[in-house]
Amino acid sequence: MRRRPLTPAVVATVLVVLAVVAQLLRQRGTPAWDVVQSDDGYGFLVPVWTNDVVPLLWRSYAGYLQVVPRLVATPLAALPASWGAAYLTVTSAVITVLLGWFVALAARGLVRQAWLRWALALTVIFLPGAGWETTGVLSEQQFVLVLAAFWAVISVQRSRPMLVARVGVVVLAVTSAPLALLFLPLAAAIVWWRRDRTDAIVAVALVIGSILQGIAMLVSSGPPPIGPRTLRGVPSIYLQRVVASWAVGDTQLDDAWRYLGTPLLVFATALAVAIIAVLAATVARRQWIWAGAAFTWSGFALAVSLWSRGITEQLPVQEGSFSYAGARYVLVPLWLFISGLVLLAGGPPREDSPVWSGRTATIARYALVAQLAVMAVVGFRVDSLRSPGPSFASELRAVRAECREGPGRSAVMRFAPPSFYATVPCDAR
Repeated sequence: MRRRPLTPAVVATVLVVLAVVAQLLRQRGTPAWDVVQSDDGYGFLVPVWTNDVVPLLWRSYAGYLQVVPRLVATPLAALPASWGAAYLTVTSAVITVLLGWFVALAARGLVRQAWLRWALALTVIFLPGAGWETTGVLSEQQFVLVLAAFWAVISVQRSRPMLVARVGVVVLAVTSAPLALLFLPLAAAIVWWRRDRTDAIVAVALVIGSILQGIAMLVSSGPPPIGPRTLRGVPSIYLQRVVASWAVGDTQLDDAWRYLGTPLLVFATALAVAIIAVLAATVARRQWIWAGAAFTWSGFALAVSLWSRGITEQLPVQEGSFSYAGARYVLVPLWLFISGLVLLAGGPPREDSPVWSGRTATIARYALVAQLAVMAVVGFRVDSLRSPGPSFASELRAVRAECREGPGRSAVMRFAPPSFYATVPCDAR
């Protein structure tokens, strides 16, 4: 009997499931499905247990809307409490994988080679820098949404399904992460340049979502900045935490910096400039615009993130010392930097480029993908903020044991890192 070939939908489902499982296996220490990070715990899990769900959907957290985490956390109100950690981790992994898939689809037409587009998608899913704070964390999916929003804005895909996906991504991104507001001028410039209806629809959706986010930010009081708001030192931080991280991998960055110091920044910068120069010399000039936008917004994203949180002074570039503090604020700049490289690598060739330069560019493309693959493999297993625990199952048992001592009580539930906790009323679940 002749076997029927697997349909694209079946293949896609299998790949998504495998990628989700791989996400769950990245974390060392406490299993990813048995730990809840602090922002997820007292920001979304406990509120769903203790409040009416519908009003929560539009309640700001940390001074701004986080619609996607709110929506995803809503079913926790009906699920067994023991499923909390696994649900948050698995849904976070699914969101990351689906957004990586979206980026690969949105890049069609701007990145010609399919293998380059999927290499880009894999960096979204397995970027080493994402392991420290964001892998398996629902509240941090906002950063993946911001990257996806960039590709939704610049995409040239105009089919109805892709238009719906682009609109959905930009609305969800900007109502979950204020950083997506940075793309408003980019979207406006694209509408003016392309004069295409689909781009205008995406831009309008971005504006509407931005208005909602802006209102929430105006009426909400967010946490105070961690330190003085300054841009002093941001260029050196960019070279270290973005360019050098791309060159040697985030999991090796601390050792490389302590051993090499400033020469590491010189090497990484020279390598990036060489690759950019080789690729730019062989692609059509209009491709420079898209790559330039990615590089430019990469710098904007880092500067705005560090300035708004007042965290610049927490990331000093000093010889002999290194800290992964603020890792979440480096993710979008790093992703956008890699996006710029991929846009140059996958652009249409210049008609007047000599044969030798085309061959050199081909070598550079393969070298770029090989480098990204090596960094993803080497940095696959990570020690994260969630690695030490505590175990969610153990914490839940302790809460239930304390609540059995009498009605009207409340109990403390710890989250990762262990110094963070929330008070849970005993009548909540």
